[in-house]
Amino acid sequence: MKQVLQKLKHQAKRHFRWLRPLLGKKRDIQVLLASPARSLGKWKGADHPPTRTVETVEKFFKEGGKGAAHAIYPAETLSRRLPFTTEDTVHWKYAANKESLTKAQQVYELPNARHWGFYGGSIIAKSGELMGEVSRDIYGLKRHEALLRWKLPQCIHLRGVTASVSTPQAASNYWHWTFDLLPRFHLLLKAGFTPDKVQHYLVNHNNLPFQLETFKALGIRCDQILRTDSATHYKTDLLVVPTLKGQQYDVESWQTDFLRSLPFQRDTTLPTFKRIYVSRNTSPFRRLTNEADIIPIVESRGFSFLRMEDFTWHQQRTLFEKAEVVLAPHGSGLTNTVYCAPGSKVIEIMCPQYVDLAFWAHGDPVGLNQGYLMGLGDVPPEGVDPVARAMDITVDPKKLSETLERWL
Repeated sequence: MKQVLQKLKHQAKRHFRWLRPLLGKKRDIQVLLASPARSLGKWKGADHPPTRTVETVEKFFKEGGKGAAHAIYPAETLSRRLPFTTEDTVHWKYAANKESLTKAQQVYELPNARHWGFYGGSIIAKSGELMGEVSRDIYGLKRHEALLRWKLPQCIHLRGVTASVSTPQAASNYWHWTFDLLPRFHLLLKAGFTPDKVQHYLVNHNNLPFQLETFKALGIRCDQILRTDSATHYKTDLLVVPTLKGQQYDVESWQTDFLRSLPFQRDTTLPTFKRIYVSRNTSPFRRLTNEADIIPIVESRGFSFLRMEDFTWHQQRTLFEKAEVVLAPHGSGLTNTVYCAPGSKVIEIMCPQYVDLAFWAHGDPVGLNQGYLMGLGDVPPEGVDPVARAMDITVDPKKLSETLERWL
């Protein structure tokens, strides 16, 4: 029942995407109505919403805001290799993102700042500014949820140093947790904020096994972690905030190096699978509809059928560390290819109505040989971003056989 409801939810998002501009206009009106209440609220204690917005923390400092910035990594131009495909041409979206300029990575110190746990965390300075750079909302800064509120949840004071690593979409998504949230711990370490110097970590998590296992790998105690959501609101003595990644596809070598360096317990009892097929048959969406037809094809070529939910984080790392070829429909299980040896081959099966480059982006700095196979279905015109993320996938068995034959 839960899977059915999840699938309906994702399908509804796709069908009602056209409503987003209208909802944006509604937010404009709500922000306007809430503005007087926000202005008056600043006299009523620590629970008041932000009184104004500022796009970047650097601009906040230039305008006289208190705090400090630690420069960690400069901006970098990434140039990625295009993937292998049996199609006549590589999908336009790969070519459009072959190169990109990343954001400079910093860690900010903000004395007496507040943290509201909405989405991936909303950072409010002592003087009332909402920091847009580190306070994401899908509707943008000017329509941010914090600007709609007349009052925020009751504020709790945290003593000492508090680090915010709450990150959009990381609470329940393995890829966003791994590539968006975990590298922010690395930035904290580079800035000198080691676990012995931080009293509290604000993290949006759902107590999922892989989240708890990575906390342990980072050397962070359970009592240091405070779970955040829209009901949490904290005032700090000192709030330390690493920058967020720019575009989703901006995965740099320092991120993959850090993830690969995290300690884990190698499971020596697991067999070694040189070729892995990762199934999504228990997922509520983006399943391979004719998986039964392709299993004989992949097994005849030495692939082992695996589901990642059957293994711990440590076991998944163990499996992918030894894998030479990974085949899978697009999904979070492919996150683990970051732990593959350089030169390993990854073949991603995608729906033509949902082309996402996340796994291609992180495979390039690792040195993986990457390819994709497009499933059957209507192909959106070039330039129209295929974003129907809940669509199931149907693959042509003959085309799959040809791809494996040509590439392997």
